Amino acid sequence: MILALDLATHTGWAVGPRGRRAAASGVLKLPAPVSWGAPMCALIDWAADTCTVFDVAEIWLEAAMPASRQVNDRSARLAFYLAGAMHTFGYRRDVPIREAHAATVRARVVGNGRAKKDDVAAWCRAQGYAPADHNAADALALHGFAAGFGCARSAA
Repeated sequence: MILALDLATHTGWAVGPRGRRAAASGVLKLPAPVSWGAPMCALIDWAADTCTVFDVAEIWLEAAMPASRQVNDRSARLAFYLAGAMHTFGYRRDVPIREAHAATVRARVVGNGRAKKDDVAAWCRAQGYAPADHNAADALALHGFAAGFGCARSAA
């Protein structure tokens, strides 16, 4: 199974097999970063449970945007810290971690690398999904990219 993550304080997630649609998706609401460790520990704990329940063999992350392209510095720092936490998690559990840029995913899945969040949500609805929010929609698109579902060609 592939687990796809759009990392943020509201982390979108989707899980499913390669070559097929996602079996489950949702949004994980991480605790506010009063301490930078709190959201990272919550994410790692959730990932451990999710990987066990769904027998995850591969994790895909939407690549964090550089700080210069983020709305604020705190969001940029959190995105990189969460990605680092997942890379550490993957290393310790021997689960490969892969990353893809949002523009690459959107180009492959939606057909336009500059697609807006509403376009991604529309793609999700066209595939029969009902994403909880734009974070879940991004994770579903990332899963489609990673799994080769709903794409012109496989992401392998």
